[in-house]
Amino acid sequence: MKRGMWPPVLFMSLCALLFGINAAHAQEMGLRIDGLAAPAVQLNASRLLALKHQRVTESRSVGAAGGKADNVVASNMTGATLADVLNAAGFDKLDRHAQRKSAVIAIAADGYQAAFSWAEIFLNDSGSGMLVLWERDGRTLTDGEGPLALIALKDSRTGPRHVKRLIALRIVTGVQ
Repeated sequence: MKRGMWPPVLFMSLCALLFGINAAHAQEMGLRIDGLAAPAVQLNASRLLALKHQRVTESRSVGAAGGKADNVVASNMTGATLADVLNAAGFDKLDRHAQRKSAVIAIAADGYQAAFSWAEIFLNDSGSGMLVLWERDGRTLTDGEGPLALIALKDSRTGPRHVKRLIALRIVTGVQ
C-alpha cells in the first residue's frame, strides 16, 4: 500500500469501529456548501464525523385507518446540528451583519429544497433540533434517505423540512 493511503484507510476503519459506518458509505458521504466562498466548500466524511455528535430519539405516532393512532414508533438518530455544520464550513467567519441577513437552503439530490433562517438556526431553541443526520437506529441511512439527511425535529410537522438525500446547503446573504 502506498504511503499516502494510510490516513484514509485508518479513518475509514475508525468510522466503522466507532460509528458503525462502513468504509464505502463514509467515502460517498459529503456535503457541498455554496455561498460562502468560491469555489464551494466541500465537507467530506472526515470533517462531518469530526463534528460534535448529537444522538436523539424521535417518537412518532403511526395512524391506522380512520385516524386512530395504533402505535408509537421510536427512531434513534445521530448527526450534527446544522449550526455546527455551517460553522465548520466557515459561516462563523462571515461579517455578523451578513450572517443576520442570511438564509440557508437545504437541497436534496432530487431537487427538493427547504429553507431555514439565520435566527431560527442560531438564536432559537429550534436550532438545537436541526440535525444533519448520517445514522438511524445504529445503521447508516438507507439509500432512500441518505447518505445524509436534514431534519428539523422541533417543527410541529417534521415532514416538510425533512430533506432526504441531502447534497448541498446554499447560503443566501442579504435577504431583505
